[in-house]
Amino acid sequence: MNDQLLTLKQVGERLQASRTSVWRAIHERGLRCVRIGGLVRVKESDLAAWIEKHSTAGNRSDVSELQP
Repeated sequence: MNDQLLTLKQVGERLQASRTSVWRAIHERGLRCVRIGGLVRVKESDLAAWIEKHSTAGNRSDVSELQP
């Protein structure tokens, strides 16, 4: 398995969301993360699965909850 670990900054850039919104996604919306000592990372595959799970046609409520 060659799954890249993304920083919270990289996740935020991909989602076009703030770091706070990324933390909210992790703590309240089920985005899985990996903790390594004091570091927090998100697997690329977990981010892709989370986006797919929260993507719905015609429903923009999930997007608005991620905005800073």
